[in-house]
Amino acid sequence: MIYELKDSEKGKAIFEGWQETMIYSCLQKVMGHIYVTDFENPKSAVAIVGCFAFYAGKTNRELIQKKPEGFAILVPQNGEWEELIEKCFPNGKKVTRYAIKKNTCNQRKAVNSTDHLLRRNKHTKSRCQKCNDRYQCGNNDAI
Repeated sequence: MIYELKDSEKGKAIFEGWQETMIYSCLQKVMGHIYVTDFENPKSAVAIVGCFAFYAGKTNRELIQKKPEGFAILVPQNGEWEELIEKCFPNGKKVTRYAIKKNTCNQRKAVNSTDHLLRRNKHTKSRCQKCNDRYQCGNNDAI
């Protein structure tokens, strides 16, 4: 049986390390929903926002059936989920979805200075108060 997870704290560990804004929105109960097969001790979950479904944790065939109605983009956390999605939906079209790279102060600190200079956007005039970068870095303190 599939249940909507009301206590999003129980789902955080399942999605840990997956830096996706739509998943954060579900966990923070801003938009979307998280579904599990065991609401007391979930081992796998799907976060659904609009036509997106993000599958995480231990693979679960029952949970794969919980997807958005109509057109859906099913996003696996790993290769095991990918294989299960392909088995359950053999007529589905597999595509590579490109995303815009998130670029915040904390992420830039982790890259070396050469890479940082190559990714710099020279056309925006705003500066971040924390890192004094030339472009809006995603930090709320940017002006």
